[in-house]
Amino acid sequence: TDGNVFGCFTTEPWKLGGYYYGTSDSFLWRMRRSRKESSQSVMQQALNESKLDVFPYTCHNNHVQFCMNERLAIGDCEISDMSCGGQHYGNAIRLNATMSSGSTSTSETFGNPCLIDSHLRGKEFKVTNVELWAMTQHDTLDAAEDAELHTLFLTESRRRKASRNLNLMEILVSTPRSKRVQHF
Repeated sequence: TDGNVFGCFTTEPWKLGGYYYGTSDSFLWRMRRSRKESSQSVMQQALNESKLDVFPYTCHNNHVQFCMNERLAIGDCEISDMSCGGQHYGNAIRLNATMSSGSTSTSETFGNPCLIDSHLRGKEFKVTNVELWAMTQHDTLDAAEDAELHTLFLTESRRRKASRNLNLMEILVSTPRSKRVQHF
């Protein structure tokens, strides 16, 4: 994105569904300077990259995370009192299905400006690099996956009041409850 670096932190795992979800602990961030701006030394570059703007959840709406096969998005609803030019693209950050391009726009969810150009309502970008991190208390990937599956199984089991008709595929892909097939 022409050296612009920005992203989000969410406490909820990303899951497919046609609805918004997430918690008030989520936030957006951006580096104040583009990585393409020249620095006189590695130390100066590290100092430049440590300067961030952070946009916490505002409580204006609950449109924190949204994930479908076609797009992944965070934040929603244009900030109406920002006098900026350009087009609004709907979300604070939106990535297409292949994560090769996206857009950033103002959002009421986080009270953020366009994360690339604060003078615009929104802007499209090409993705150079995507980093995804997961926080876990486990030492290995296998242990983390086992714990997650155990939690999902227990949650689903309790939700169905220990029904003998659990659908493990539903549990694994987190299908929206409104579209789940009920087994009786």
